[in-house]
Order: sequence, then C-alpha cells, then structure tokens
Amino acid sequence: MKQYTREMFQEETLKLTAYDKEKADKIKEGFGVSFDLPSSLVTRLSGWSKDDTVRVTPRAVFSFSSDHGIEEEGGLTDGFSLTTADMLRSLSKGTSELNVLGQKTDTQVIPINLGTKGIEEALTGVVHAPVMAFGSLNFAHEDALTETSMMTAVRLGIEFSSEAASRGFRLLMAACNSSSVDLAAVSIIAALTGRQAEDLLERGPDIADGLFQRQLEVIAQAFAARAPYEEDAFDILKKFGSPDLAAMVG
Repeated sequence: MKQYTREMFQEETLKLTAYDKEKADKIKEGFGVSFDLPSSLVTRLSGWSKDDTVRVTPRAVFSFSSDHGIEEEGGLTDGFSLTTADMLRSLSKGTSELNVLGQKTDTQVIPINLGTKGIEEALTGVVHAPVMAFGSLNFAHEDALTETSMMTAVRLGIEFSSEAASRGFRLLMAACNSSSVDLAAVSIIAALTGRQAEDLLERGPDIADGLFQRQLEVIAQAFAARAPYEEDAFDILKKFGSPDLAAMVG
C-alpha cells in the first residue's frame, strides 16, 4: 500500500465541501429563534447535512487506544490509575463509563486498538489496527511518532470515518482511551497556542503537589528537547502526539 503523506492529507482537505451560508441559515432557522446556536456549530451541522434537515442519528463514537511512551519517565501517575489495557478490556466488555453513556444516548461505541501493551489481537469487541505495537515513543528523549506511523494513524482515522459514513452513520465522534494522554494533549496545545503547560494541565482534587510538579517538569524538559515549530501542526503532532491522537486528526 502506498505510504500516506502530509501532501496527500492536504489534497484531501481541499475536497471538503465549501461553506454554504444559505444552507447554514436555513438550518439555524429550523431550530427556532429561541435556540441561538453558535455560528461554529451551525457551520458544522450544515457540513454534516446533505440538505436543510439536521439528523444526528444513527451515531457512533470511536474510542482510540494506544500507550504513551512518556510514561517511561516514571512518577507521572498516582499508581491507582487504570492502564490503557485495563480501559480497553472494559470497553470490549461493554462495562466502561463510555459504554454506559453510549447505551443511554443510543450511540454505538467502537473501541480501536492502535498500539496497547498487554493486549492480544484475539481480544473480541475491539478493532485491532496496531500502528505502533507498544504505542508512542518517549517524547522526553525522541519524537513520539515516526513520520510513517503518524500518517498511517491519520489515514486510519479517515478510513474509519469514511466506512462509518458509507454505512449510514450521520454523526461521528472520537475519543482517546489512553493513560497519560492528557500529558501529550497538553504538550500539543501548549505548542500550538504558546500557552504554558501549567495553565492547561488539569489538576484534579486528588493530585498531590509532587505529582503535579513532576508532570510539569517532564513536559518542560520535553519542550526544551523537542523545540516544536508552532506554525507546523504536523511537526507538533509528530513530536508530542500518539497513534490515538493522530487518528483523531484523520
């Protein structure tokens, strides 16, 4: 199979339907004057809809899973958190919080393994597409993704979405089901926006001072080592991302 590239991704984006203001206005009118939708949401709704009628069913959520190499640094979790493998097994059994939410909202949950330690491809209830056998690399010491693995994951995200759309799904969502994904996500957002990690990293009520400072310390050291170029989103994704985050881009 021909290697998917950044240039091919850019070509795909050029095929996206252009914004249709008349169609968007009709969709907004359909909700009534008392329901003031943000313009960004109206734009998305008009893009999803083939006509002036909005339908958000049937719907599905892709739950992408992959381990994160940054965990090799140690001291980044409280020791009580579930591993990515634990969360993926729960999804496969239909017992996770996401499964419950899916049942309550009539949303199909599709667990996808993109590279999780301790998970065999014999595990049922999961789509296995391991881009990197053990997840991303440790971005404290090297780029988290290779060019090939990054673009392969992006391509998979596109293919999963395209297949679901061809089967009649009208609303598609994506989520990450990975331990330490928050550290990768915060690093990416910080690189894209120029904001400080301490302003972005959520600190729960049970997070000890030492653990929070350790997380910030590792991110700061990784930033110094990786030197991300804020004008290049793919450069940032390659340096701090993971197969699950790359698939969400697709």
